[in-house]
Amino acid sequence: MFLWDFEALAFERIQVLKILEQATKQAHKVHSIEWRKAVLKFLREHKILRYVKLIESSGSDQADVDQQTRHEDVVAHFTLRFAYCRTRELQDWFIQRELELFKLRYDSLSSDGVESFMKTTAFNLPAISDEVKNKVMSGLIQSTLGYTAEEIRDSDFCKVPFNKAFSLIKSMSVYVREGYAYVPRKELVFCVMSSYEENLNAGLRLAKIRLPSMKDDRVTALLNQLNVSSCLSHTSSTETFTAESLPELLQSFPPCMKSLYDIIKEKHHLKHHGRLQMNWFLKAIGLPLEEAIKYWRGEFCQLIDEDTFNKNYLYYIKHAYGTVGGKFNYKPLDCNQIISASTGPGEYHSCPFKMWDTETLREVMLEFGISQEGSSEIADSASEGNYQEACAQCFKHLHNGRSSKDAIISHPNEYFAESREILTDPFTDPDPDNGVDE
Repeated sequence: MFLWDFEALAFERIQVLKILEQATKQAHKVHSIEWRKAVLKFLREHKILRYVKLIESSGSDQADVDQQTRHEDVVAHFTLRFAYCRTRELQDWFIQRELELFKLRYDSLSSDGVESFMKTTAFNLPAISDEVKNKVMSGLIQSTLGYTAEEIRDSDFCKVPFNKAFSLIKSMSVYVREGYAYVPRKELVFCVMSSYEENLNAGLRLAKIRLPSMKDDRVTALLNQLNVSSCLSHTSSTETFTAESLPELLQSFPPCMKSLYDIIKEKHHLKHHGRLQMNWFLKAIGLPLEEAIKYWRGEFCQLIDEDTFNKNYLYYIKHAYGTVGGKFNYKPLDCNQIISASTGPGEYHSCPFKMWDTETLREVMLEFGISQEGSSEIADSASEGNYQEACAQCFKHLHNGRSSKDAIISHPNEYFAESREILTDPFTDPDPDNGVDE
């Protein structure tokens, strides 16, 4: 496998994990039938069919999912362990999503599939005998949450050591006696999930320890990018633009993208992560690949010859558009991802409201044509760490007092789409600060 294969597989899995989160945000209870349907619907809409196949696999026939797909699933998971091991917040998010994905796949297993899977775990336990069950029947009926007396009599129970059933004991869902929890066989999955969670925590701790020993700059760059990768809540344009039309569209670019555009215009160069951010944005607003190549070539070839451009940059533009390598449909970065991006010397791809000091930001806002009062208001919000609110205030001042549909800006492409909608309205006043400070 090549490095970009790891990248494509990891980006795809991040998108899957974000879909799980998205389904929950739609007020669906996790693991409910509605939640499951929403997840599968999102996966099909985003053409992530590899995971539809994995999730719907019954597990009773290994041939229903080919070994290559299973191998790629494992590769993606362990790649993301290194990407999400760096902070406790990232670890918690990753663990929660992976547990949801595990349960989603487990719920599709047939009875034969469950039996086959359990044989691979430490919970391949025999059911207690009828004699033992009758002795503890009173306790089972009183303590087994969600089961009627009749269901308890009809269900198989397993004796699980206390320390292996802690999640069920904590929720007071099972009967405990003499250091053992009596767990309905159907509920053993929660013991497996607790064990899996411990494994994930340990694996992430180990990945964090080993991470500093990774000296390959290409791997480091990949992992840095994965922390701020693939979003779902973006706006893709139905319009198509040319490289020549970009200067006319600049008034609808959010400050983060206008900043990158200005840097490219000034230096005729931009480092890797900045190019990725810009390429994904341009792709989503409707700039075709051929026009993107024309744009980058026109800027970069003011300092280098065309052969050097083709050798050093052409492939990566095509890769960002998903036409070579893993041919992954990369999504443009959202505001949270841009804000959380770290920048080194000579890099400009972070949020300008975070990156610029108060005085610089105030001067830039004045250059945009925003009033002194409006510029100070924006700079003050940014200085307090309210970067997306500052961006929304900037939007309002640049669009005749018309606010974004949301209280804060959450995505550069949503900013662009809403700006285009306002500025192409024939009744819009062209004075950017009109009606704002009066």
